[in-house]
Amino acid sequence: MKLRKIVISSIILMGFTSMISQIIFLREFLIIFYGNEVSVGIILGSWLLWGGLGSWLLGRFSDRVSNRIFLFSVCQAALSFILPATLFLIRSSKQFMNISTGEIIGYAPMALAAFLALSASCCLMGFMFTLGCRIYGTSTDIPSKGVARVYVLEAIGSLLGGLIVGYFLLRFMSSYEIIFAIAIMNILLSLGMMFLSEPKALGGVFFKVIYAVFVLITVLIIFLCGPGIDRRSMNRLWSGYNVLE
Repeated sequence: MKLRKIVISSIILMGFTSMISQIIFLREFLIIFYGNEVSVGIILGSWLLWGGLGSWLLGRFSDRVSNRIFLFSVCQAALSFILPATLFLIRSSKQFMNISTGEIIGYAPMALAAFLALSASCCLMGFMFTLGCRIYGTSTDIPSKGVARVYVLEAIGSLLGGLIVGYFLLRFMSSYEIIFAIAIMNILLSLGMMFLSEPKALGGVFFKVIYAVFVLITVLIIFLCGPGIDRRSMNRLWSGYNVLE
């Protein structure tokens, strides 16, 4: 029963994470591309392309996995580290392409930056969606009902994420603070799911201690190193300028 509840929560969090990260990454790209309207299509096209490839290519291997819930939790934990790295890569993309601050970017560099920066996070989230459908598809006699549940749960998470980030988070938190916050949420839920799905293999009480220590260290790293990472990435984005606000 506990495992079922945490799986439901994880799928909702998947939609929540997907929507918030999409909004944050889109805003960051628009800063780099100076609000170019065509860039919105390029960014969303790259997002859909990688999400589709993750669902199709990686999703084909989900049938061969014996413990899909455990794999889902591993992907969720990996996503917690990939999202901050993606934001850093987006802000560093101008330096990688040797584009000066204030220089208008052409469509080809736009497409290249969006395509490369969004690859890991979108591909992984696409795979997680397919994996979630496999988990629910095998829990009912009618697989289509299981898939429909995943769509509904993911949509609920996306709706909540869009409302919360649009009306609250963006008013009071920076992009990195928001990304780190959802990273912590994913780590906490993924490790809880990992323990419930493989309690014997992970050593019972020993794993609980490791779980608590890992979470504590991760949270401390985020809070202690987060502001420095944010400043460093901002300096890479506005090279040669002192960003005040």
